[in-house]
Amino acid sequence: PEAPIETLALEGFREGHDDARYLATLQARIAAGGREAQKAAEWLKSVRLDTDLTEWRTGMVWWIEALGNA
Repeated sequence: PEAPIETLALEGFREGHDDARYLATLQARIAAGGREAQKAAEWLKSVRLDTDLTEWRTGMVWWIEALGNA
């Protein structure tokens, strides 16, 4: 009874917040440099507005992990 009521708008807000965190993390890893940072930056620039969001999120997570382990 004290928990927030899940709504479509709340779920969309949460997803957008997570996406912004992923993007900020990826941009920070790119800025930190490393062997693959340029490739990650090129990938990020190649993302189109009509890209499937699940595909985009998967790519961001992949690059975050790749740059974190470099």
